Amino acid sequence: MSSASVAAPRRMTLEEFFEYEHEFKHELVAGVLEMCPPEGFGNRLGLTRLGRLLESAGVDWAPDVGVMLDPTPARATVRVPDFVAVRAGSIDEARTLDPSDVVLVAELVSPSSRRKDWQIKAREYGRAGVPLYLVIDRQRQRLALFTHRGVSGYEHVTQDASQVTVPLLGTDIVVALSELG
Repeated sequence: MSSASVAAPRRMTLEEFFEYEHEFKHELVAGVLEMCPPEGFGNRLGLTRLGRLLESAGVDWAPDVGVMLDPTPARATVRVPDFVAVRAGSIDEARTLDPSDVVLVAELVSPSSRRKDWQIKAREYGRAGVPLYLVIDRQRQRLALFTHRGVSGYEHVTQDASQVTVPLLGTDIVVALSELG
């Protein structure tokens, strides 16, 4: 019987993370680099459709922009949501966004990210102060909108829905799974 050695995850500082270049999306979680698999065409198309829908509420949006959830050196965390929305014109150039700049993040669930998107990121985004978190689970045909942040994360979730109403900057936007593809 052989014994395989497993290397401990490499810890990184924020500076090292910002200088790290790789062809795949990556996040820094508690000081450890995590690779994220690339999104498929269907998910990318859904993100684009979501962006077009939300633009009517006066937001700018982009895929794969970092959000600084915890700058503490020992546990620095930068998540890179599939979709980030900010007030139109509020952000010009930024390597990462502060949660106070963000009005909504969205994650499109893939089989490899299901637990992370539904549980871990919901807790992290809520604790960091992201006001709205939308989970799009195309495989299970459901949406969830996490709202009303509290000390331990979000206190209200509308889930198992084929559509949700997103209260975005004074405008209620209905997001339907059928419109996202």
